[in-house]
Amino acid sequence: MNSQSRTRGFSHYKFCTAQKAKTDIINLCDLHRNR
Repeated sequence: MNSQSRTRGFSHYKFCTAQKAKTDIINLCDLHRNR
């Protein structure tokens, strides 16, 4: 595995975690709003 594909995979992983964290935060806000 060369370093370029590893970096691309890592940034993709970081992007996915950021997206998931964003949706988790939105879900939390929705939960609080629904209460």
